[in-house]
Amino acid sequence: MLAPLLQSSIYRNLKYRPLISLSQNQIPSISTMRHLTADLIYPIATPPLPKGIITIDDEGTILAVSPAGTYASEDLAYYRGILCPGFVNAHCHLELSHLQDQIPPYTGLANFLRPISALRMQFSTATIDQAMVAAEAQMLRNGIVAVGDISNDATSFEQKRQGNLRYHTFIEIVVPFGDTLEERISQKMQLGIDLLAQAPRNNGNTTSLAPHAPYTMPPAILQAIDEINAPNAWVSSIHHQECNAENEMFQTATGDFVDLYHSLGIRIEQFFSPISANSSQYILRQWQNPAQLPRLLLVHNTISTDADIRALQQTQRPITWVFCPNANRYIENRLPHFDTFRRLGVHIAIGTDSLTSNWQLCILSELKTIADYAPHIPIAELLQWATLNGAQALGYERDLGSFEVGKKPGIVHIGGINPDSPQITAHSTVRRIV
Repeated sequence: MLAPLLQSSIYRNLKYRPLISLSQNQIPSISTMRHLTADLIYPIATPPLPKGIITIDDEGTILAVSPAGTYASEDLAYYRGILCPGFVNAHCHLELSHLQDQIPPYTGLANFLRPISALRMQFSTATIDQAMVAAEAQMLRNGIVAVGDISNDATSFEQKRQGNLRYHTFIEIVVPFGDTLEERISQKMQLGIDLLAQAPRNNGNTTSLAPHAPYTMPPAILQAIDEINAPNAWVSSIHHQECNAENEMFQTATGDFVDLYHSLGIRIEQFFSPISANSSQYILRQWQNPAQLPRLLLVHNTISTDADIRALQQTQRPITWVFCPNANRYIENRLPHFDTFRRLGVHIAIGTDSLTSNWQLCILSELKTIADYAPHIPIAELLQWATLNGAQALGYERDLGSFEVGKKPGIVHIGGINPDSPQITAHSTVRRIV
């Protein structure tokens, strides 16, 4: 009923105050409509609108996206800078929030991973819960509306049920190479299936299974996960090519990851043979029918090359390449070569990783790092990575990711932007409006 009215010439010519006087039986929620404007509106699905106007109802549903001049200035709430849809954090570990500052930065991935299991056991349930509450509140303040979150257990489920953010929970299966592999795979898969049944599904929350990373992913585990996810069209996720040591393990069975296995008491050479190829090739060899498999998030990709990207893209499996630049800096102090991915036209989204490997949970901070490293990337492209692409990766594009009529994507204000030459800088700020 409302949509035809919004599209009519009568509606476009009315001012806000006369519209309020219409019968409430005719238009029940019209008195709570709001018109928001800024120097630049980025709808994402359509080109930016200088002085554009977003009309929303009291639930945050987009009723219209209009050009400048559609309404009188006194009827508008004006924000200096940019308005864009709420951010989608495509990769996080909420359950690790209590480990902030527990592992120093720049240690390299193998050294970063070594103490995590022991550290996780050193904190009370109350401390862990409080840290998750604070981490989620931080994401809300920073304009995040949805999260692709890794879970190894049910620790974060109760917080997710609160409905403050929409979560896709990736139930992560970690099965290191080693003895009694078949038995351990069976046990881990059963645990994953049990967690799937417990995972929150209120508030649009969704869930699926995900392998951890190539170096803890024997062939049987990846195939078992795909067999469960594929019939349900569930998205999956893999930590991918974060460091050179990952490739070295597969190429020659040497390096930091082999040393990590040794520190865990596993002589990996007894259970693993190098394939004389890198971890991307290892993943490819395990896919039975990649063209029939659902979307996959490849996370980090710090050392992925042109050849790696092309090989994975050619499988026709839908892939989103997720960058977590501040976590890459924190752990390995290096960044992906963003232009290689852009040149190949791949689908890109943005994540934060966990507070264990980051200084904050803030998508704008991730974009600042990218913009500082690659200032030639247009702000419209960066914002698409941070909004619509992340929503598409998680299957939330029907509701989130862009200013389109009928969606409830949230509204984020980015300040500290020069509207004449918009660019994200160290001085840019973020706050959630809706």
